[in-house]
Amino acid sequence: MIAKPELFAAVLAAASVCAAAGTAFAASAKPDLTGAWWATSVADRLQPQGGGAIPFTAAGKAAYDKRQAEQKADPTVDRTVHLCLPQGVVRAWMSAYPFQVLQTTAPDQVTVMFEENRGLRPIRFRDKHFDPELWDPSYMGDSIARWDGDVLVVDTTNFNDDTTLDPTGLPHSDKLHVTERIRLLNGGRQLEVVATIEDPEIYSRPWSVRFTYDRRDDVQVKSDWVCGEQHRDVSSVRRASAGR
Repeated sequence: MIAKPELFAAVLAAASVCAAAGTAFAASAKPDLTGAWWATSVADRLQPQGGGAIPFTAAGKAAYDKRQAEQKADPTVDRTVHLCLPQGVVRAWMSAYPFQVLQTTAPDQVTVMFEENRGLRPIRFRDKHFDPELWDPSYMGDSIARWDGDVLVVDTTNFNDDTTLDPTGLPHSDKLHVTERIRLLNGGRQLEVVATIEDPEIYSRPWSVRFTYDRRDDVQVKSDWVCGEQHRDVSSVRRASAGR
């Protein structure tokens, strides 16, 4: 039989092991982004974080001017609106409608469902992108992710050419590369997305935009968006400049 002092020492040792294991688990646990999120203000055009002009190349500025003229002459040129196509990255983050985030371990991914235009975006925890020779370009691109502390870092490539970066027709080429840093703020009550845009054909340097959203546990994100039908009232969502 173990003497009382030895028994007490054994219990303390076991408790220390359990506490250490619990600390290790807490340290390894990642933030859970799951939930419904909704912006309190949205912009109709992208602006670089911190201010300043969008850093176009000469070819990029010409492409933007051409697109704006086309949309002014014929609004149906914006097929995202006219045909309710997926908005792509980063335009989907500008929506006045809510979105749902689902974080799962089987499969190990984060899935974002944007209510507007039923945009579905799987973000997979993988070391590398799918082979673009085998996987066709898509509206939302091919997104892979990793954790940098409590920040979800998302790397996205392989976009199709049916999207623009914002409703004004901000263009991109097939060289578009978007890196997003996504994290919780204010004790999990808000979600921040900082997206860095790289496209050497259209922009002379990388530039970033920032978005914030409120957690909305009272909101059910709808998955039955139908083009041309009436949708939820978003008149309370303020209009502001994105990227400040």
